[in-house]
Amino acid sequence: MSLIQYTGNPQLAIRPSRRKLTGTAHNVPGWTATARLLRAACIVALGHAPRRNVSADQVGCDVIDNLHRLDNRGLYVLQVVVSLLVRAQEQESRR
Repeated sequence: MSLIQYTGNPQLAIRPSRRKLTGTAHNVPGWTATARLLRAACIVALGHAPRRNVSADQVGCDVIDNLHRLDNRGLYVLQVVVSLLVRAQEQESRR
């Protein structure tokens, strides 16, 4: 085993690991089209959602309190919708 000394910018050498957002399951028939519909619905919903003050704690508590009611499919859809909403918000904030 050999050691390689990195002599460049130290901030470029260390990258924090970032958990990737959920993508689509390509091996499930019809899921790709369904994921596209979910994406479109999330974008439209963001455009029409009321601008009430809702805290992340409130939403987090609602989600945590009701997670046990979802089966594996429901949990996966929730995970995909959260990922889609995050991506849509990031794109909107870049504009």
